[in-house]
Amino acid sequence: MDPVFVAIGFAALIIIYRVYHRYAGTISLAHIPGPEPTSFIMVLDIPAWLSRVTLDAMGEAAFDVRFGCMDDDESALARAYSSMMTHIFGSPSAKQIFFQELSGYLPYRVLEYFGETSKNPRMVRMREVGDIAGSVAKQMVKDKAGMLLQGKGSRDVFSLLVKANMDTDAKAKLTEEELLSQMRRVHYIVILFAGHETTSNTISWTLLELSRRPEIQSRLRAEIRGIEAAMHARGDAEFTIADLDDMPYTTAVVKEVLRFYPAVYQVYRSASQDEVLPLSQPITTRFGKVIHELPIKKGTRITVSIAAYNRNKELWGEDAHVFNPDRWLNGSAKKRKATSVGVYSNL
Repeated sequence: MDPVFVAIGFAALIIIYRVYHRYAGTISLAHIPGPEPTSFIMVLDIPAWLSRVTLDAMGEAAFDVRFGCMDDDESALARAYSSMMTHIFGSPSAKQIFFQELSGYLPYRVLEYFGETSKNPRMVRMREVGDIAGSVAKQMVKDKAGMLLQGKGSRDVFSLLVKANMDTDAKAKLTEEELLSQMRRVHYIVILFAGHETTSNTISWTLLELSRRPEIQSRLRAEIRGIEAAMHARGDAEFTIADLDDMPYTTAVVKEVLRFYPAVYQVYRSASQDEVLPLSQPITTRFGKVIHELPIKKGTRITVSIAAYNRNKELWGEDAHVFNPDRWLNGSAKKRKATSVGVYSNL
């Protein structure tokens, strides 16, 4: 399904812009008081609002579905995904860390039984999210199948799954439960791991830094309004991908946010064979030996700290701990041969 997700990536940029623009008024109206008093202080719970907006944006971009999380304060889907990663994986105890490591060696059926019966609050929360995701997926299968029968299918992930199953001969068809299982899996991958909290958290950090630095706000606003004026002059109502590419300072701010606040602070890898890892800087062991390379045995689990890399002074300079978008414009990042960050590392 790679081509589908590539298309989603391009579509999501425009759709997320539309959704955020659409709901900006909703957020404002929800906090504007009545005629009394004449002056007031508006307090917005930004992460909570962004969580709901991002769910709606991901629904439209990936699945061509309106989840309605912004329209419904009691949305079960919004409640299920709100701060889910923090509640399930955040601040684990020593016992929980031990079990997370142990789970990699246990049979799947043992893990499945534990997941279905555990009274641990984290596991209970995970089951609740799974149940809601399953309910949403079931309704989407029904809706997508109905649309396809009417010739109104689209190119979103779920529509393609349903269509492929409808077109397959009887022997190869997935059962309803198998199809729902695949739908739940896609639902988790796209919304949970690929887009929801990573996007909403990154935007939250961006707004925090902008609130601290009015001068960056001013430069961003000037650049965006300049592109917006050109957009209106040619008769368009929405930004194009080319417009977004033509915003160097905005891009620099996004890169700096991804450097300073990586959405995923560390990743794990396992060596598939014996290897020797050369070191960019020599390391002195606690025994006083200076080493220039690291022997790694097959099966060794390696923790790669993205957060530490992104604030390494050897790579980013003495101001590595400072939020400074200009490092991406004045050549200092390139001069130090610092690798790009976040999604930009692949471009």
